[in-house]
Amino acid sequence: TGKTAAFGIPILQAVEISKKYTHALILSPTRELCMQIASDLVDYSKYKKGLNILAVYGGSSIDTQIRGLKRGAHIVVATPGRMLDLIRRK
Repeated sequence: TGKTAAFGIPILQAVEISKKYTHALILSPTRELCMQIASDLVDYSKYKKGLNILAVYGGSSIDTQIRGLKRGAHIVVATPGRMLDLIRRK
């Protein structure tokens, strides 16, 4: 119904690709929705080269997710539990 596009497209337009920091954090209540939002944002941004979108959620390797954050994810889509875990780990 376009809910992800309604908030996702304005976020994608505001991202400055040359700056390698996180521009937006999207919290999602479930892992499945987190992955779906990240996938939709990747689809919407297919012509915006160099944009990094990272999904962080439980049940996946936190080390891989930390490396993705250190590489400079422009948009992070996360579940609350994993986001709190990452914040605690600094």
